[in-house]
Amino acid sequence: QYLDTNTSTLNPFNYPNYHFFVYGTFPIFLTKFIAHLFNQDTYDLVNLWGRGLSAIFDSFNIILLFLIFKKISKKLQYLPSLIYCFAVLPLQLSHFFTVDIFLSTFVLATFTLIVYDLFPLASLTFGLALASKITAIYFFPIILIFFLKKYIREKKYFKNMLIALSCLLILFLVFRFFQPYSFIGIFKLNPLFIESIKTLQFYNKPNGYYPPSVYWLSKTPLLFSIENY
Repeated sequence: QYLDTNTSTLNPFNYPNYHFFVYGTFPIFLTKFIAHLFNQDTYDLVNLWGRGLSAIFDSFNIILLFLIFKKISKKLQYLPSLIYCFAVLPLQLSHFFTVDIFLSTFVLATFTLIVYDLFPLASLTFGLALASKITAIYFFPIILIFFLKKYIREKKYFKNMLIALSCLLILFLVFRFFQPYSFIGIFKLNPLFIESIKTLQFYNKPNGYYPPSVYWLSKTPLLFSIENY
């Protein structure tokens, strides 16, 4: 039933009041599962488990940054992790149960793995990133650039094609399993999910007048951020 979009009770689109849903389901399912193991998946406790997981996943980012720069530059291998420890936005987000920290962890994990040429594993973590927040898709060109940089020189086209196809298959299967309600059937995208994405895009436009975004209507892009830095 978990994979049945039409009948699953975990599918938010099956509840008339929640047809607008643009979040990744993996962080929610993970939190629900762990809270259930400890018999604390209640309305007033499950969010605390989510906050705890956010803090844990954000801590992983410190390690991942170290691993990335250990590969790139041993002279600076500690500096990015140190800076991240005192960065305001991650500190804020890691105290709350949101999908953003899960997204950043899996994107960083993906980048770490491609730096170490572990593309099949990177496909897995990128699938989890997409299942945490669909905006991870913007990172896909980075993966493609690294893949082409590594394999285009080898000129083993058949082997490289098999590797590319296996990576895409892993990516699809992971995303399909952990974000199942973005689909109806095996491959067809859920129209309600697409409609939610379009609605969110409209909210980001000036004429959308969406309450969280109204504040920015009178602000000058870029300059406002620089003034408050």
